[in-house]
Parts: sequence; structure tokens; C-alpha cells
Amino acid sequence: MTLRYGDAMPERDLFQRLYRAIRSTTEICGHGDGLERSGEWRVRIGRP
Repeated sequence: MTLRYGDAMPERDLFQRLYRAIRSTTEICGHGDGLERSGEWRVRIGRP
């Protein structure tokens, strides 16, 4: 996100950068391929 320690900006700008950099939680929780590797990352809506 091209930020350095101590950089300051409005919260709105920070979140816009964040959402542009990370389009989906799959990029983080699914390791980019969407495969579920751990039950802790599972969304608990209607799933055991």
C-alpha cells in the first residue's frame, strides 16, 4: 500500500487503499486459491 511507519492520512483514504489492495477475503483466508485449509476460517452460516 506504499505506506511508511508514521504516515498519516484521513481514515476514508486509508480504507479506500485497503479495499483496492485486498478485493476479497479469499486472498487472505483462502491463500489466494479459495481452498479451505482450516475449520477456523470457515464461515459458520449453515455449515457444520
